[in-house]
Amino acid sequence: MGLPLPHLPTRSHSTQLPRPLRALPGLPASRPPIKRGPGPERHFAQRGRRGEEENPTQKEEPRGRVLEAPEREGSISEGREIMAPMKLYGATMSWNVTRCVVALEEAGADYEIVPINFATAEHKSPEHLARNPFGQVPALQDGDLYVWESRAICKYAARKNKPELLKQGNLEESAMVDVWMEVEANQYTSVLNPILFQCLISPMLGGSTDLKVVEENLEKLKKVLEVYEARLTKYKYLAGDFLSLADLNHVSATLCLFATPHASVFDGYPHVKAWWSSLMERPSVQKVAALMKPSA
Repeated sequence: MGLPLPHLPTRSHSTQLPRPLRALPGLPASRPPIKRGPGPERHFAQRGRRGEEENPTQKEEPRGRVLEAPEREGSISEGREIMAPMKLYGATMSWNVTRCVVALEEAGADYEIVPINFATAEHKSPEHLARNPFGQVPALQDGDLYVWESRAICKYAARKNKPELLKQGNLEESAMVDVWMEVEANQYTSVLNPILFQCLISPMLGGSTDLKVVEENLEKLKKVLEVYEARLTKYKYLAGDFLSLADLNHVSATLCLFATPHASVFDGYPHVKAWWSSLMERPSVQKVAALMKPSA
């Protein structure tokens, strides 16, 4: 489980990695900075007042930006009010924060990432407690609305910007999305968290890896992957033959698994491995993989 320093909450949905993870296999040696302007990521057009169509000739900017200093909530440009982007508070080394980034990217949301400094206990400051009363990350601000808990943030981003990720309007398909989102949280990531803690977090805290805990949970993970393998022999994605938030919610924790010595666990499940490979091809996932990689 992603855990901040020095406070170590036991919750699995809203925590943060205290220090950078090891580099993920196959990624460049340093994390590229996120800048305004054209780049390899998809872009968003600046939005005018509600209901106004986007101008296809208007200069575009990248959706996700990491802020170094606070910016104004909104401004007036040429007589039009510019809508403020959503703000995601947290650190991109946290798999709970980057779970949200995948959803925001895939949904095409206008957002920016605002780092929280755990070393100065910023997460316990009155300002941040107003965003998340539990003093954890992530937290999302959209105007006067604050949403916390990573999976709730993911659903909010999808509902607002790309509801097809939830298959809203189709009772059966949306039910399958709900089922597999629950499976991700309560079956898959729940057994990954002890593995990630022992392999990635405990050594950072000066402790050692408890191999017994790792092995016990790897066996549990294999049982879960057997169910995934059976499902993915019938469908391209978990909820059906369509990409959904149920698939995307797996990304951040799985990227962390691939930073441990146990990534080969997928090798015994060819359909699971093909599913993961297809997710890794998506620009949203590639961006998050780069964000989670430590700086040189």
